[in-house]
This record gives sequence, structure tokens and C-alpha cells, in this order.
Amino acid sequence: MLDEMNLKNNELRKFYFSSFILFCIFMIVVSVFQLFGLNNDYFGYQEIFTYNFGTKRKATEPFFLLLRLINDAYFNSSLIFIYLFTSCFSFYVKWNAFKRITNRTPYLLFLFHTFCFFWILEYTQIRASCSIAIFLYSIPDLIEKKSRQYLFKALIATLFHYSGFFMVILFLYDRLIKHKTVYIVLPLFGFLFAIVCDNILGAKLRALLHMIERSIGLNKSGNISDFMSPFNSKYLMLLLSFFLNSLFTPKSDRVNYTLMKSMSFGLCIFYWLNPIGLPVISVRLAEFFTSVFVLYFFNNVRNIKIKEKKIVKFGWFMIVVLYSIASIRTGIL
Repeated sequence: MLDEMNLKNNELRKFYFSSFILFCIFMIVVSVFQLFGLNNDYFGYQEIFTYNFGTKRKATEPFFLLLRLINDAYFNSSLIFIYLFTSCFSFYVKWNAFKRITNRTPYLLFLFHTFCFFWILEYTQIRASCSIAIFLYSIPDLIEKKSRQYLFKALIATLFHYSGFFMVILFLYDRLIKHKTVYIVLPLFGFLFAIVCDNILGAKLRALLHMIERSIGLNKSGNISDFMSPFNSKYLMLLLSFFLNSLFTPKSDRVNYTLMKSMSFGLCIFYWLNPIGLPVISVRLAEFFTSVFVLYFFNNVRNIKIKEKKIVKFGWFMIVVLYSIASIRTGIL
């Protein structure tokens, strides 16, 4: 009887793994061949990676300069190679990160995470996708207080995308703040600060800020973005869920407590940078560090000691669905 159960479990594991591999291959093909239409950054990547005589190509991060040289030499400056490499790298590193961070149905959590972030990252912001994958892989080092290993990975992430440098700021955020209440209160104060400044600045002063930022290359949106609103539905949804989850996250649960810190830091970036009008920078950095939300919310279920867990799980599942829709709108619509 025991041998039959073990055989069934092994077959079930093989089925899950095979399905997972097929899912990853399908999503990689979708990214490589842009099967749902060209993403919003596609033409920018053409200027970076494709080679035209007489045309000066855009600069990019150090690792992608190296990747561009390889692409020029062996793959005729094809964007297909670039998307293939970045999507394979991102998926592989993220999967290993998920296995290191959680033992609670990693296949399911990886699936939810992919639905939320694939259209923004592997399909669109391919450089950031690699950097965020390395960040996720570095979280166990942050949990175990392995400073050298974490900072080394921060350096590698920065070579893929300069936003990776903020992993160093998260490291300081993690080390310098000792009280859980501060991690909870800072994003809430940031939200209130953003509301107050949103009303005080006014349209003319905001337009002036955008003009200054565009002139020095900080604001790449070209206009006043609705992402600047403190009532942006995506981040308001994450803020409320973070607040509820953090109330049930004990310091003794080192994994979820560290994920809570990352969520807190990402939300602080969004709400504290909003008033000074940095929509692109604030949103992309917020996406970087709130990318742990699927892991955090679902991993934190065991800490919630209430009868209505099914309602909580359904609420978090709806957040995944709504975030996925927002991701699709950001990446390809």
C-alpha cells in the first residue's frame, strides 16, 4: 500500500514538473516571437540591439553591452536571441529563487507570479526582468544575514539593470530599522504625504517639475502620468493588502518578515517619490521590490489565525487576477 502511494506521488510530481516545463517553454515562445503584439518597449530595444550602418545605437547596461557584442558576432544582431536569452535566464533564476524562498506549492506560486509580472517583465522590460530575478534569488541571503553574498548579487543585478542598485538601499532599510511598526507606518505616511502634496502642488507646478525632469533625463514618460496619483488602484490595492498581511506577520517568521520589508520598501518608493513627480522611476522601482507580493501574501496564510481564511485566499487570488490585467495593459496595450 505504501509503495503504491509513493508511486502515485512520484507520478504526480513528474506530471507537475512536465506541465511546468511546458508552461515555461510556451511563455518563452510568446515572449521571443511577441505573439500578442509588439510590446511598448520593443522599438527601443531595436535601437539598442539591432545594428544599422550609420546609426549610433543607444547605450545600455554593462551586461547587455556584452550580450550585444555576442549577438552582433554570432546572431546577426537579432532581437530573437536577446528575448530568448533574457526570458530563459529570468525564468530559470526565478524558479530557483522560489524553491529557496518557499516550500508551499512553489509550482502554483510561480504560476501566479508569472501571470502577474510576465507581461511587464519578460514580455516588455527584459533588462529589468533579469535584474528582478537576481533580486528574488538574493532574498535568502537577506534572510540569513549573509551580507557579502547579498551585496555581490546586488552588483550583478545592477549590471543587468541600474535599478538593481537600490538593492543596496533595501539592505540598509533592512539593517537600520529595528521595529516592525516602522515598516508598516512608513508606507502609510507616504500615502498620506502623497495625498497632501498632490493637492498642494497643483497642475502648473507639477508641469514645471516634469519639464525639469525631462530636461535632465529623469522623467521618460514625456507627460504627466496618472501613475503619479496616490489613488492609483494597483498600488492602493497592494498597500491595503500589505497592511492587513503585516499585522499577522511575526518577526519570528524570518522568511515572511523579510518579504514584508521588501513590500514596505517598494511601497515607500512609490508613495514618497510620487509628490516630486518621478512616474517612471517610482513605478519601476516599486515594481522591483513589490514583485514579492505573490510569495508574501500566499506564504503568509499560515500566520493568519482567523476562521475566514477562505475569504482571505479568495481576496488575494482576485488581487493576482486584477494585477495580471493591469500588467497586460502596461505591457502591450
